Amino acid sequence: MSENQNYSPGATERAVFIGIRTNLSRFSCFYAFYVIVSYFQPETSGWAASAPPFDRQRQLFELKYCGRIYLIDCQGNVSRPDSMEPVSYNDRTLILQYLCSASGLPPRGRWLSFLELPEGTHHYAPFQTDALEPLAKTFGDKLEEFQQAARQLGGEPLAMGDAGARIPVLPKLPMAAILWSGDDEFPPRAGILYDAVAPTHLSTASLWVLGVELAHKLIAGIHPDHQPLDWLGR
Repeated sequence: MSENQNYSPGATERAVFIGIRTNLSRFSCFYAFYVIVSYFQPETSGWAASAPPFDRQRQLFELKYCGRIYLIDCQGNVSRPDSMEPVSYNDRTLILQYLCSASGLPPRGRWLSFLELPEGTHHYAPFQTDALEPLAKTFGDKLEEFQQAARQLGGEPLAMGDAGARIPVLPKLPMAAILWSGDDEFPPRAGILYDAVAPTHLSTASLWVLGVELAHKLIAGIHPDHQPLDWLGR
């Protein structure tokens, strides 16, 4: 990468960047990230509005995801500075997808249910099975433990349901997790909401995956040995 601080992306670079972001579903996010970084200097790139801070000396991006710091090098390798454990394939994929497609727009302060996302009906059944039902089953009668688990992910209490939390899952992409404890007539229920800016950052398919990951990270907050779903097949 050039050291020229006056670098400005030209028409070719902008076309490559826009083409990849527009057609991201056709590319592996690992390949897309590598191509984008190859065409742009990360510290001065045309995607700086959506990219996280870049450490020029170490050649690393730094991003907070679910309350933890992750480091991303220019080859798309993802690591955590506080752990020697490898980052899961699921988390690495979500982080790189976000880096490739995030719009840079701030939160809008308005919540959307999964069904309100573009074509959300296509993924709603597995979203219920893989995210909402495990969350309700785990925390339906453990509301204080739910709040503790949310705090571990950087969450703050939210006045929704019987217990709610606003969690900054990714930069400029907060989500909400909500619980209703149930009673003699109704079982416990859970909800996961997205800030209305979410579809500008990730596709609905990726937001489904993100919701599932959030649910299972909350569960792992009280069950450290909990194994999340390996729905990406790795």
